[in-house]
Formats: sequence, C-alpha cells, structure tokens
Amino acid sequence: MLFRSRALGVVGGQGTAVSLQKLMAELLAERAKLLRRLPRAEADALELEARMQEEANQTGGRVGVGTREQYDRARAEAAAMRTACVQIARLADDCVDAAAAALEREPAETRARSINDLLRALNRAKDGARLRTLEVLARAADDEARAAARLHLAGEKDPAAIATLLRTLARLGDAALVDDLCGRWLEHEAWIVRAAASEALAVLRAPAGVPAMIARRSEEHTSELQSRQYLV
Repeated sequence: MLFRSRALGVVGGQGTAVSLQKLMAELLAERAKLLRRLPRAEADALELEARMQEEANQTGGRVGVGTREQYDRARAEAAAMRTACVQIARLADDCVDAAAAALEREPAETRARSINDLLRALNRAKDGARLRTLEVLARAADDEARAAARLHLAGEKDPAAIATLLRTLARLGDAALVDDLCGRWLEHEAWIVRAAASEALAVLRAPAGVPAMIARRSEEHTSELQSRQYLV
C-alpha cells in the first residue's frame, strides 16, 4: 500500500490526487473507528489482569487457564488496535505526500478540476481528513494549488485548519503570507492561530515579523498583568 501510494504520486495523471485523497479519508475513518474501540479493549485487558491477580491471591499464585487465555486475547486485541492505528496514520501521511506530488504533476488542463474536487471534498471530510486535504493543496509545488489554498485560508473559520495552512505554506516559503501573518493572524482570538502565525514568521525569516511579534508579546504581557491585578 505504502509503495503504491508513493508510486502514484511520482507517476501522477488525471484524478490521481483526488483518488489518493479519498483513500486517505477512508484510512482516517477506519482509524477513528479503532480509536473509539480502543479504550474499551484496554479496559477489558485491565479488568482481566485484576481478575488474574485476585485469583492468584486466593489460590496461592495459581491462575485458571481460562482466565489467562481471556487476558492474553484481550491484551493482544488491544495491542493490535494500537499498532493498526499507528500504521494507518503512516499510510495516511504517505497518501498526503503522494497526493501533493501527483497534483503538481497532473496535466495543466485537468489540474484545475482536481483542485476543485479537493476543495469540494473539504465539505464532507471528517476524522482529520479535512486538515490533511488542506495540506495536499498547500504542499503541492504548483502555483494554482497554493493560490487555492491561500484563497481558502482567507475565508476559513476553523482555528486548527488556519494553523495547519499557515504552518504548511510557511514551511514551503510562501512569502505572500507575511502581511496577514503580521496583522490578521497574529491578532487572531484563537491562541493556536497566534502560535502558528509566530511560528510561520520565524520560518519565513520575515523582517516585518520581528516588530509585529514584539508588539504582540507586549500586549499579551500587559493583558496578563492586568488579569493578575484584577485577581488580587
């Protein structure tokens, strides 16, 4: 699976990026199901472990074969779920990498359609797939895809999505962000966005970001002092 998704990213072709996005969304949906089941599986293993301990205390160290087998099965099931969650997350990461590579390699006449399909996929994406789809657009080495990511960023409401786009675009050297980073995003009400804006300015090494971050830090320090005085 991992080799195939990387190969698709290298080869590219019409619809490859969208297909990989769909695969990534399916993988994350499966991972979400496992994560919902995992706490119960771990709790079952702990309950059986406590039962074995109780039996051992009552019988001088002996534990019934049935109890031990139940415990071994429960522990193995929980371990398998944890391992599957890690593996699925890695496969999803690989799909994002390959989708971004595939998008930039698509023929110009079909790339716009793929970008529109990816933007529409944002409306139904769940279980982390929305953020990863935004990464596909932002990480593609294609002006059209990144322009679409910046345009989407302008109207995005979810702080986590904004932070994801800011960090991703900054890591790729998108200097067009600097003005908004120094103003709109550094002043955003959500701390996760402010933190991402500061990080993005540092990554971009934008001279304009230095006084903006100093001013923002001064404002936060003043606000913190005022809050302390109010509490006193």
